[in-house]
Amino acid sequence: MTRDRPIMPTILWVGFCCALAIVLYASYGEDMDFRMFYSAAQMVRHGAGPHLYDLEQQRVYQLAYTPSAGLVYNYPPPVAALYLPATLGPLRTGYLIWTVVNLAMLSAAVALLRPRYGPLAGSLYVPLLALCFGPTVFAFVQGQISVAVLLAYALAAAALRTGHQRLAGLAIAATLVKPQLAFPVLAVTLLQRRWKVVHGWFLGGLALCVASVMMSGWRVILDYPRFLARMPSVQASGITPAMMANARGLYFLAFGVEPSALLMAGVVLLVVALAARVPITSDRGFAVTAAASLLGSYHLNPHDLILLLIPLAVIAGEPRYRWLAIVLWAAPLAVAVVSPALFPLLLLVVIATWIACQTAGRAIPTGVGMGI
Repeated sequence: MTRDRPIMPTILWVGFCCALAIVLYASYGEDMDFRMFYSAAQMVRHGAGPHLYDLEQQRVYQLAYTPSAGLVYNYPPPVAALYLPATLGPLRTGYLIWTVVNLAMLSAAVALLRPRYGPLAGSLYVPLLALCFGPTVFAFVQGQISVAVLLAYALAAAALRTGHQRLAGLAIAATLVKPQLAFPVLAVTLLQRRWKVVHGWFLGGLALCVASVMMSGWRVILDYPRFLARMPSVQASGITPAMMANARGLYFLAFGVEPSALLMAGVVLLVVALAARVPITSDRGFAVTAAASLLGSYHLNPHDLILLLIPLAVIAGEPRYRWLAIVLWAAPLAVAVVSPALFPLLLLVVIATWIACQTAGRAIPTGVGMGI
């Protein structure tokens, strides 16, 4: 016998999403990150995929389809393919289309991560809290890819919870669109000898490489790493350590210079080693690993913190941590309102969330925590 779900929360959620899409469309600004994705998608659509990492060609397409040249596109080719639906209309219409796609992906991610206990069990509160989370707002406004990354993590969490480890590995491999958020998870699974997850990860990575070659030619295998290596010296690269909520950003905020590669490597190794102590196959373990991927990331923008919705979903179920979860949920948007220059301090939010997950109760039994 199935339990009937009230239709009113669904109607309210759909209405809220429609209103948000209209507001974002009406307030679209010319300096949003979306234009680099949109112009890259136009390159793919018009057969210029082999020139995706030619800076001059990027500029030509940006000036052809957007009011002015923006950030340099530095994502793998499949990311541009994700934005192809947006090219069905001009820039602002494309932004509206992508907003609708983002809302659909967020709804799917929330359905997978919805806690089934405590004050967040209401069918409307969880998606609203997820949508009003600061990093979610940043991702929507900028037209970024971070919601898709959250969905991939949510799929991996659900797959691990149901015992489908290879599927979980495939889902995590999809986050290679942001490699800095995919490799820490691989490292944890290797340390824990979760060979099925590792197998799925490499299969997914191979599929991503094949898709990239099909879109941009075999030379992309060499061109893309070289392109990434050039990024620190490229103008409008979008690499701004002063805005990063990680160890690199906090070090830059404190000392005005970037940390050494050796120091960052040490941070990554320490974080991965500590995260590997909790089985990734449990809800709590996966939440710890998700937070670790943020802590160990070398490049991390504020909208990437949307992944904190995973550990927040876990600690919100702990009665002793519910107030902490509320504070941590509110912190990113509060910092954005007070002073964006303080974004590196959000590293403390990531650390607090990670510690809370590490010290939470035993792994939540199957059928209680995150899931569908």
